[in-house]
Amino acid sequence: MPAAAGEPAATSRLARASGWSQATVSYHLGILARSGLVEGRRRGRMVVYRRTVRGDSLIGG
Repeated sequence: MPAAAGEPAATSRLARASGWSQATVSYHLGILARSGLVEGRRRGRMVVYRRTVRGDSLIGG
């Protein structure tokens, strides 16, 4: 994730950091979530994502 060292980040923040649209980022985060690599938690109108233990283990974090 482009957030600093695996910090939780909202879809909008990840979109700004990557230069991709929010729809594209959301789509790919959905794939990562279904794979168990990230998890999202709703905070009001936004969803904040963070890597899971499984996601961390794959990148050596």
